[in-house]
Amino acid sequence: VLGFRAGLASTRGQVRQAREFTRQNEEALDRLHLQGRADMEANLASTEALVGNRAEATNRANEALRLSRTPSVMGNVATTFAVLRQDQKAIPLADEIQRTRPNDTIAINVTVPMIRAITVLRPANPAKADPAKAIDFLNTAALYARANPGVFYARGIAYGQAGRYAEAQQDLQKILDMKSHNGPDIVFVVAQLELGRLFQKQGDAPKARIAYQNFFAAWKDADPDVPLLHEAKAEYAKLQ
Repeated sequence: VLGFRAGLASTRGQVRQAREFTRQNEEALDRLHLQGRADMEANLASTEALVGNRAEATNRANEALRLSRTPSVMGNVATTFAVLRQDQKAIPLADEIQRTRPNDTIAINVTVPMIRAITVLRPANPAKADPAKAIDFLNTAALYARANPGVFYARGIAYGQAGRYAEAQQDLQKILDMKSHNGPDIVFVVAQLELGRLFQKQGDAPKARIAYQNFFAAWKDADPDVPLLHEAKAEYAKLQ
């Protein structure tokens, strides 16, 4: 229940509350001598990275990796590092997963290509971004993860960077049409914002406004200091 509440708080942009529920959950796991603290840290690191809290995301990702090197933790942490443009940390983790889990279908065909895609989409030097290569990696992942919103989110952004706007819109819309099978997921909300950015790129102000408004409605109770919220408000102001 605490894990679910942490996820729900994240989807509402209530990061401070997500941190508190994560802390309570980790304490409960420790009291019961159960594993799971590393997964909770890795999940929260992903959220912190997506909303722009770079230092917090890095600290939590490092802590998760200190606690555990299970495939799920390593995959989550590597994805977080990739989002943070720390490819020098993300790529060795992807290599390790590939080397140690050669018969793990999801690890090899979804997790590793996803990490590699984000590292080429968000390299340390933004001028070296290669959306076409990212799309190739994500096409592989999409074959095995047709209900994974993260894959379509990354590919939607890659298509947008490549100027393939119709396909970008299709992937982002796919996420909005999905039903979450694993509880609350912040990707369902940030996809709405990316759709607004996509319409803005295409010069379609009316559709962009609606997409931004839908995002703001989902985050009406968000923490006011979340960097992603500030970015979205600044972008929306330019549409007025």
